Amino acid sequence: MFICFISSTHARDLTGVWQSDGIGTALGTYYIRVHGADVFWMGESSDAAQSWSNVFHGTLKDNIITGKWVDLPLGASGGAGTLELQYDPQKDILFLNKETGSFSARKWIRLEK
Repeated sequence: MFICFISSTHARDLTGVWQSDGIGTALGTYYIRVHGADVFWMGESSDAAQSWSNVFHGTLKDNIITGKWVDLPLGASGGAGTLELQYDPQKDILFLNKETGSFSARKWIRLEK
């Protein structure tokens, strides 16, 4: 008999395409990949990344994601900082808890898995 235990540290698979809230250029699309407890994304503004594009690497533990983000030269922004996000499994939504570096998105909804 084979028994598999899934750790609550990274039991949620958030891999998929997500959209952030926001007005104007704060609206964006995020391509999220979870590998073990590691969370990666590439995000771009709704104007085909002309305003901003960024990457993120963090860790998922107990529905909290913490990590670092940085803007890429593909867009016009040049920021960097840290993020703490909360995953709400009931609504399948990510919420921003804390940020540094003037990150503008506050909520993400999943568009597709």
